[in-house]
Amino acid sequence: MSKPILTQARLRELFDYDPETGVFVRKLSRGGKAMLGAAVGNYAGGGYLKVSICKRNEYLHRLAWLFIYGSSPVGVIDHINGKKDDNRIANLRDISRSENQHNMPSRINCWTGHPGVSWSTSANKWRARITVQYREINLGVFSTMADAIKARAAAKKIHHPSAPTTQPGA
Repeated sequence: MSKPILTQARLRELFDYDPETGVFVRKLSRGGKAMLGAAVGNYAGGGYLKVSICKRNEYLHRLAWLFIYGSSPVGVIDHINGKKDDNRIANLRDISRSENQHNMPSRINCWTGHPGVSWSTSANKWRARITVQYREINLGVFSTMADAIKARAAAKKIHHPSAPTTQPGA
């Protein structure tokens, strides 16, 4: 037997949510640390905050969406500023999984610190590229890293318009 799906009404019975701070507070006491008025949220893998409701782990960013809009998101919930524990409603948006990939921070193995910019040993120049619809587009080779970064940023505005430009590597 599957567990019941959480509704907005049940969520509002259990917690208060402040959309300005992104903090959930308990309305009911469960004893121990789960006391009335206590802020909720434990760090889950990847830096997201979660809480257990009816023996089911729920991510706070998804609960914030349900609390405010009354339904689950159509796509995935994106943290616009890239901070996975910032659950202010103004920082959350419902986007497709593909769009969510557009604002990923630099990977740990990206030694330039700029996604899509690398050194081409064959050309002995800086190379810029961008991925669109799972296909890599070569933006060219450049004499300076700064020129490659500019080309990548210009292409990002065209091909990834939903991505915030304030993110590192944007």
